[in-house]
Amino acid sequence: MKIMRSQIRSFLSITALVAASNSIAQNDLLPLEEAEAYSGITESRLIFRENCAVCHGENLDGRGPITILDSARGDGSKALNKGSMPVDLTSDRVTSLSDGEVFGYITWGGRPGLAAAARGKDSSAIMPQFGRLLTEQERWDLVWYMRQEIGAK
Repeated sequence: MKIMRSQIRSFLSITALVAASNSIAQNDLLPLEEAEAYSGITESRLIFRENCAVCHGENLDGRGPITILDSARGDGSKALNKGSMPVDLTSDRVTSLSDGEVFGYITWGGRPGLAAAARGKDSSAIMPQFGRLLTEQERWDLVWYMRQEIGAK
């Protein structure tokens, strides 16, 4: 049996509402905006975990599992070298970016991908071009998730 992404989102929304309702007093009502925000962060976190956490880490600090992956060379070196390490999304450099810049980096594969796209060139960036993998809404959800987790300067 295959489960569609929309079914997962519906389940997460229901789960988020149930979790939120369980966390408040029995006689209190959770405002709709709060329930929607809770549901949104849950869905956005899932998109992040599925697509970004392997490189940027669960804490968005650029220390995902790929950073400790051994190379296939068999010499004890790591698969990624210092020049190709994932960006720390909690850094001042990233938090000072506009939402549009973050969206562009996600869409085109980081700074190198966006720069190549702006010149009409193919990108050699290690980061995937998520414009080919995620919907526009999912990419904006990632921007929103980052802002919820790390804020903006």
